[in-house]
Amino acid sequence: MSGAAPTFSVVTPMRNAAPHLPGLFDTLSAQTDRDFELVLVDDASQDASIEGARGEAARASFPVQLLKRAENGGPGAARNDGIASARGEIVAFLDADDLWDPALLATYRKILERERDVTILGVQGMVEDGEGRNIEPVIYDYVFDLGDPAAALLWSSYLQTSGVAVRRPELPARPFDESLRIAEDRDLWIRLALGGRLYLHPSPLFRYRRLPGSAMDRATAADYDLPLLMVQKNLRRFGSRIDAADARRALGKAWHDAGEALIQRPGHRREGARRLLAAIRYGYEPVRSAKKILAAGRGALLGGRNRNSGGAMP
Repeated sequence: MSGAAPTFSVVTPMRNAAPHLPGLFDTLSAQTDRDFELVLVDDASQDASIEGARGEAARASFPVQLLKRAENGGPGAARNDGIASARGEIVAFLDADDLWDPALLATYRKILERERDVTILGVQGMVEDGEGRNIEPVIYDYVFDLGDPAAALLWSSYLQTSGVAVRRPELPARPFDESLRIAEDRDLWIRLALGGRLYLHPSPLFRYRRLPGSAMDRATAADYDLPLLMVQKNLRRFGSRIDAADARRALGKAWHDAGEALIQRPGHRREGARRLLAAIRYGYEPVRSAKKILAAGRGALLGGRNRNSGGAMP
């Protein structure tokens, strides 16, 4: 691709995203800051995504790089490919089914030109259901009042990918952990925020559309332990940066989330109960966890050793 490098590279993975492509190109066409390129990475789609993307790119008023992966590697692998091809100084992430306010890139520019030491920038957004109704803010108000919002990423997935921008020099080669089929984005945000400086902007500038078929909807039983393992790894990496109470909260929340997901799945209730018991030992939501265990029945606690446990039990 010829021409001067843009300020922004918008990196978007797509997997069977054909119905969302018109909205994606429309939301980018509406940006008031025009100094950007789109790096669109097809993750081995099985629908007409590639054909649709080519048609939209031919009509676009901005440069488009269209990349195609031969095999499905998940959103982290697709984003890594996009980052490797990005020409811009700043990487702005956008999922194919989400929508941006027209002023989003202009706001990114204003903040990052003013706050030169910011490593990762996150903005507020609104969660939208399948009917187009706003449900709740992406980032709850209390997060903006925290003394250390970066540490809170260890127990709260409050940054949504379509509201994040990072200076490209801050990104290592293939920064998303491709072994994580879920929580790969949160893992990177934790590493960038705890290793540098996180800046949060409170004005809602994107719409996160909560639609059926998300990565969590497709998650297998084994996948539910991945966020737990990710949190454990980052606590080892940044242990000196995190106080003991925050570390316990992070571990308790991770055990609780894995347990709550597993205990609802037939055949995995015992594994879920064990994880909820671990959460109780960390002091996280003991009443709620105990109620979940009791509701699952005594059988969830019986049956011998758990052979599928994902991290060391406390």
